[in-house]
Amino acid sequence: MGRSDLSASMDIAKKDIETQPVYDATRQLLTLSREAGFTTNFGGNIGIESIPFIIRMSDIAARFETRKVVIGMNTDEKKLKKAIAKALEFELMYLLNKSAYYDAMAKEDTQRIIRMQNQIQSAK
Repeated sequence: MGRSDLSASMDIAKKDIETQPVYDATRQLLTLSREAGFTTNFGGNIGIESIPFIIRMSDIAARFETRKVVIGMNTDEKKLKKAIAKALEFELMYLLNKSAYYDAMAKEDTQRIIRMQNQIQSAK
């Protein structure tokens, strides 16, 4: 269950994702999902500040996730902090790599565009 999309549909700002209305709606959706036989997890703007939310969900959610990393449920605050920090480090490395790759691709296209424009101009 994505808390970011859920909170947006509730007209709640992303900065308020850790609030009681988002918690209540998340808990209700996960409870219904679990009762229907689904394995439950949630995500959406997970950070160190999400630890109290995560701990409160530990009886209903099997896991939680950042955008790229799924973490098994745990109620040990120190372990959660370490796991979230490692997940966010991984995501940062992923984004930096992705950004560098697409920047290089864009620069490659930019040079090609300039060459083509020059060739077109020369042909006139």
